[in-house]
Amino acid sequence: PLPAVRQREAGTNQFGNMPHRLVMLGDSDISRWPAGLRDLSPAPAENLAAGGAVMSDLLAQLGDWRSRGDSEGEGNAAALFLCCAGENDVGSGRPVDAVLET
Repeated sequence: PLPAVRQREAGTNQFGNMPHRLVMLGDSDISRWPAGLRDLSPAPAENLAAGGAVMSDLLAQLGDWRSRGDSEGEGNAAALFLCCAGENDVGSGRPVDAVLET
C-alpha cells in the first residue's frame, strides 16, 4: 500500500499518534474528487463539498458538520480541513475583493 494508507492502517501519521480526520468543504472542485484520492489520505476523509457552492456556503457546510456532532469526532479526533471555493462567486460577477472578505 501507499505510505498514507500504511500510516492510516497503523494509526500513525505526521502528527504522531494523535487521532485525526480530513474534512473536505467547498465547491465542485472538491465535491468531484474521486474517492480514490481521498483514500490516499492518512486520515479518514469526509467530503461535504457541493457543486455550485460560494464562499458563504463553506460556513454553512462547516455548521452542518458541527451540528451533526461530527466536530467531536471519534475520541475527539482533530480535524484537518481542505477547502476550495470562490470561483462561483467571481463567476457570478462578485468582485474578487468582496469574495476575499467573505
